Amino acid sequence: MTASIWIFAPMSNIRKVVGNNIRFYRKKRNFTQQDIAAYINMDTITVSRIELGKVSARLETLEKIAAALKIETYQLFQPPKK
Repeated sequence: MTASIWIFAPMSNIRKVVGNNIRFYRKKRNFTQQDIAAYINMDTITVSRIELGKVSARLETLEKIAAALKIETYQLFQPPKK
């Protein structure tokens, strides 16, 4: 049996982790914010604000972003594997 460790952080920190991960994987794939915005049918400004951790994204939006980045959604909440 494997134990899971959950670290509870303030919501603003979670937004920053998710935003930093989106940026990391986006740049790894050589995508622009505009590419992601077009793929998920959202404006570029909103994608930018999500990356900066200024706004929270709905889970459905994070799932679409993860699909665009060709990663699993949970990877947005973990430190990226370089």
